[in-house]
Amino acid sequence: MKFIFNNISKFYGKYIVSFILGLVLTIIYLINNGFSYYINYVNGISIAGLVILFLSLLSLVTSFGAFDFFNYSFVKVFNRTKYKHMNDFLEDKRIYREKNKFGFVPYVIVGLLYIIVALIMMIYL
Repeated sequence: MKFIFNNISKFYGKYIVSFILGLVLTIIYLINNGFSYYINYVNGISIAGLVILFLSLLSLVTSFGAFDFFNYSFVKVFNRTKYKHMNDFLEDKRIYREKNKFGFVPYVIVGLLYIIVALIMMIYL
């Protein structure tokens, strides 16, 4: 439990943003498919949950350094870097990742919350 409460206090912005993203995706789905059927609400919430879970997967892959080369190249193209070599950039990224090991967890928790709500709604349909 201590891990969860520390995680919430450290990444509360990610929780809020991912929750709002889920609401927006659900509303967009409902606008396109109609508000009249109960199953549309279940579909909208479950799709939002799956999208957020996919974002958590991308965040996890990013935390392992899969996109560091692209990140460094993009920064280097616009000359907004203090690094002369990519090794310096990678070292700073490694230090940052040691401090923020679980940055993907808020997306997993919110995505699973949406999926659980959709499953409960489907069970009581």
